Amino acid sequence: MALVYSAAEYCAPAWTRSTRSKKIDMQLNHTMRIISGTVKSTQIQWLPALANIAPADLRRKAATHSLLNKIKKNPNLPVYEDIYQHPVKRLKSRNPMWIDIETEVNTENQWKSRWKDAEVKNAELVVDPTQKLPGFDFP
Repeated sequence: MALVYSAAEYCAPAWTRSTRSKKIDMQLNHTMRIISGTVKSTQIQWLPALANIAPADLRRKAATHSLLNKIKKNPNLPVYEDIYQHPVKRLKSRNPMWIDIETEVNTENQWKSRWKDAEVKNAELVVDPTQKLPGFDFP
């Protein structure tokens, strides 16, 4: 898991808003299927809960927020001016990193609310997707 996720999320704050991030999500879903031992017909929303790994898009948002906080605390960095004194957004289709500067990211709460709102088959079996399910630690 560490090998796959570290490679897949390398520099995620820079490319997270790309339309091609869905291709990486497909590979991460495949990895979660292997980790959890589920079959291909298992709904994608179940994979993070069964593997006890936060959904990829929430992990990327948290990584972006963490990076922006590090930059904010150190104004001597050359990238500080690019982020906090950024140019005007010229194209509506672009979503630069600094759009979400003030947005607080709480991965667990977002994951829980997403789980409650999702129309997943048998979702009532899991109350809190952030907790390990019974039998998770079996050899």
